Formats: sequence, C-alpha cells, structure tokens
Amino acid sequence: MKYLSLDEILSDVRTPETIEFKMFKFNGGEEHIKIFGTIDPEVVIEFQHPNKIMLLLLAVDALKRKGAKCINLLMPYVPYARQDRVMVPGEPLSIKVFANLINDQGFNKVYTLDNHSPVSTALVNNVVEIDQQRIYREVIRNTHAVTLICPDAGALKKTYAISKAFGGLEVVECSKIRDVSDGSITGVTVHGNDLSGRHCVIFDDICDGGRTFIEIAKELWYLECETVTLYVSHGIFSKGLIELKKLINSIYTTIPFHQQASVHTSVIPLTKGDLL
Repeated sequence: MKYLSLDEILSDVRTPETIEFKMFKFNGGEEHIKIFGTIDPEVVIEFQHPNKIMLLLLAVDALKRKGAKCINLLMPYVPYARQDRVMVPGEPLSIKVFANLINDQGFNKVYTLDNHSPVSTALVNNVVEIDQQRIYREVIRNTHAVTLICPDAGALKKTYAISKAFGGLEVVECSKIRDVSDGSITGVTVHGNDLSGRHCVIFDDICDGGRTFIEIAKELWYLECETVTLYVSHGIFSKGLIELKKLINSIYTTIPFHQQASVHTSVIPLTKGDLL
C-alpha cells in the first residue's frame, strides 16, 4: 500500500512506498496536482492542513483516474473540529461543511488522532481513531512518582483512562478561570495540595497559544513539584515556545504544525503500525 503525502507528518511512514507527485498553482490561483507512476489498488493520502483541502479533492480524483479502488485518508488533525457548534446566529456549522466534503470522497477509512470534538467523529464517515497507548508509553517511561495533571473538564475521560492503563496513577484535576467579558483564560486552579517530589505530566489534544499550560505550570511549581512534562497530540504553538519552555521541562507532540515546533519539542511520530 502506497502513501501520497500532502502534509509532511509521518516521518516513520515515509518510505519508498511514497507516491511521486507534483503540485503547483496556475497564475489564476487554481491548484493542480499530477501523480506519477503505477498506483496500487489501495492507497493512503496524508492530509491535515485546511489550506490544502482543494488539493485533497483533486488528489482523490486523480488517484481514482489512475486506478485506485480503495482510498484511505490519514487526517490526524481534523480541520474545523474546533468549530463544532453555532454560537450566535449568522455563523456556519463549520465542521459539518467540512465533513460533507470529506464524506463525498467515499474514503474507505479516515484515520484521526485525538479528536478535539466528538462531533467530528460523529459527522465524518468511517473514522478510525488511532490508539495512543504507544505514544503515552514513550512520554511516561518510568511511573515512579508520576502524577497526571488533568488540564480541564474536557480532558477528564482521557486522563483517567491513561491513569488506568498505567495501573492507577494519581490524577490531579484543574479548572480554568475565565474573563466572562471575552472568554479569555486569566488563570487556573490546581485542585491539589502538595506535589513535592512528584513528576507531573499533562496530556491534552491541542496546544494553540499555550496560556492554559503556562498557568497550570506556574501552579505546579508553586506546589513544589519535581518536574513538569507536557504532551499534546497537535502542537500548533501559535505564540511560540519560549514562554512554555521557561516553565515546562519537556514538551512532546506528534503533529507539529511548523518547523519551530519540530525543532524545539520532542516529536513522537506516527508509524505504519499505528494504522493497522
């Protein structure tokens, strides 16, 4: 089975099985793709970036015209999953619009990693959620004195599942403090008392600007923890990593969104074994 990589996200998967192609834009701004060589009946397209949606649709059409009968989509980050509800009149339900585009392609399987919203899983057909147990074990290599830090209510289910997988690691929950006027995070409360000597590990799906994790780390150090580790499946890091690295000893991600994130974090890439 060969891979067509519209996004460079799977360094362990990228092998001689990669499909050769060329993509470019016409002077009018239209996207174009040309696929070379013989195509297997079953292929995988790697895609995640919203600005490559048109290229994805063109690639699917080109592959079908080259003889592909079974096309799978590896989409670790689901674009528009964070816009999973209509907040005020006049807004679109963005994930529904995006899901319709994906479903129209008739993918055999759609592999996703740590979906931000269960709405996306419900709306996109044939979703296969990638098991993260191997990744978690690369982050937690030694369970001695480890405490899992649950960053917010949305991460409760995941954090307690990780705790159970490692034999019942201690969990400390956090809650966010927001400015009600604009919804911005002004601080967090860590519902723990003494973390002296504890190696605190935070797992979450996305780090965008990172304010939540900065505020959590401040509180963890106040409670005298030994170290702070952060793993996020999708490392956007839109505000950079300087402030995060001042407070967090180790930062891991699987899907870095830019070169700086690749260089300044520990990347745990997906492998072909994760797609089986």
